[in-house]
Amino acid sequence: AREAGKQGFTDPATSPGGLSVNNALLARLRTPSEGSTETNPLGAGAGNYGYWAPHVDKANVQGYDVTAVLYLSTAGEHFEGGEFAFNDEDGFDRLVEARAGRLLLFDSGFDNLHQVYPVRSGERLALSVWFSRCEIGRA
Repeated sequence: AREAGKQGFTDPATSPGGLSVNNALLARLRTPSEGSTETNPLGAGAGNYGYWAPHVDKANVQGYDVTAVLYLSTAGEHFEGGEFAFNDEDGFDRLVEARAGRLLLFDSGFDNLHQVYPVRSGERLALSVWFSRCEIGRA
């Protein structure tokens, strides 16, 4: 607990200004069903949400302030495709290569529009954790 406190992951009741876990998800992503990416290329059409839809975490859940993704599988070894992409305003996606044990940490706000490209084969495993900032005076 002492080491966690040094990193800013604290008990919000006793240490305002730290981070607290808001939510977590263990995800196993597979190849979308046949035709899904053709009929729904952005992953968000006609009420049929696909995991490959570009999104902002804070837009989905207002309380998300920091996002962490821990990769549990490795691209090229356990799966093909499934790249994590930051969708930048310049029209170029910044890709993160998945490697088991790699931790991706970023602000959950509107500066970080992102998506996961569709998995082409295998299974992509990752643990996502969303944190909320603890405001001073909030306990």
